Amino acid sequence: MLNVLIAFVSYTVWGIVDYINSRLIFDKFQMTEPRKERKYNYFWLIYCAFVTYAYCAIKHFSQTEEQNIGYIISYAVIYLAFYFRMVPFLWMKYGISIRIPTIYFFYEVVIAVLSTSISVILSEISTINFDVLLMDDLLEIIIAVLVCGILGILYYFKHSKKLNIWFDSMATWEYGLMILTLYSVGTLESVLYKEDSFESYHDILKFLIVMSMFLIIFLVMRMILIKEKNTSMEVVISVLQEQMGKLTEYYGELNKKDEELRQFRHDTKNMMLALQSMIKDGKNHQAIDYIENMGTMYQRTAKLYDTGNFIADALLSTKAQMAEEINTKIIMNGFIPAEKINDVDMVILLSNLLDNAMEACAQVDGEKKILIDSVLGKQMWCIEVSNPTKKNVIITKNRIDTSKENKEIHGYGLMNIERVTKYYNGMLKLTCENNEFVAKATLMLE
Repeated sequence: MLNVLIAFVSYTVWGIVDYINSRLIFDKFQMTEPRKERKYNYFWLIYCAFVTYAYCAIKHFSQTEEQNIGYIISYAVIYLAFYFRMVPFLWMKYGISIRIPTIYFFYEVVIAVLSTSISVILSEISTINFDVLLMDDLLEIIIAVLVCGILGILYYFKHSKKLNIWFDSMATWEYGLMILTLYSVGTLESVLYKEDSFESYHDILKFLIVMSMFLIIFLVMRMILIKEKNTSMEVVISVLQEQMGKLTEYYGELNKKDEELRQFRHDTKNMMLALQSMIKDGKNHQAIDYIENMGTMYQRTAKLYDTGNFIADALLSTKAQMAEEINTKIIMNGFIPAEKINDVDMVILLSNLLDNAMEACAQVDGEKKILIDSVLGKQMWCIEVSNPTKKNVIITKNRIDTSKENKEIHGYGLMNIERVTKYYNGMLKLTCENNEFVAKATLMLE
């Protein structure tokens, strides 16, 4: 009677913990969108309770019955229903898809395999005889509670933003492979520790070992690919952060120029009154000097470039100041579109073209010039940037050998230029002849 009470209480706790784990996994970590029609009802929770207690009964209290084909089929059906017991409720909440039962069963298998491992260890080191079935269930419940606690702690850190935590969004078939791997290894472990089962399952063991090795190799390869992908993403993020930093810098330059222009306009009225007074008093020489000073102030507020795109003007002004440090002038001819092209795309294109040109000029002695020729039509924009080089560079498949220390980032810079041109159905052409490098980008504006 005591075992009956322990079993039913244990399965009640197990069902509650399983419900909490499912909600944490799908609501807080998998970020699964609930159905718009919130018409799911708690009938399926009653179904979960029924399946849970049915499995408890058939597992613990039907062992003395004759295990005929009917019993085996009933046990198999209830076994599957038990390990997928939350799926109907989850389907009603999040919508029907194969992904939900796959993810749910993955976590069920993780708990089952961990509890089996602990059970095997206890059976080896313990001299106490205990109910194996009841102990297995208690261990699964303990592991489920621990998983619930871990998920709760992780959610707390995520919600409080103390740690940036998210679950890897694996494909459904990848979850399936993980389940096969865990199930195979768990079965191997269970059979190997049961001496009386080893001979009976010898052929099955050999098959499971081979399959487990292939699955483990595949999972290791996937981890390697994820690491390489993350590394590439870090480089891309670094490049994007650099581009956004530049965009912020150019907006700052615009604000500075705008502030100077406002101040100049504010002082213009007083300046004109002072000039008028000098002329009336016959102080012509002083008036001439005053006009020259006004011209100097005007030059400071005047734009160095006027391309028709105020962000491009600020970008060119900033780059021109940087170019002066390496004895280089940036000469701009033509206009840059202010419409039909995204500001960020324009900054990525123009800044990377200029950065490459300035890098080349830094290696050349004497005065240098970077020439920008921009031709803007109704449906097309062509921009050509040319600069001197210390020596002719090798261009292979529209790629140049870089002299930068971080070649990968430089490669992404060129790739970003090409990505922008392709996005606008254009192309990038690189040439280098007679120590002159030319980059020509063509974009279609619709």
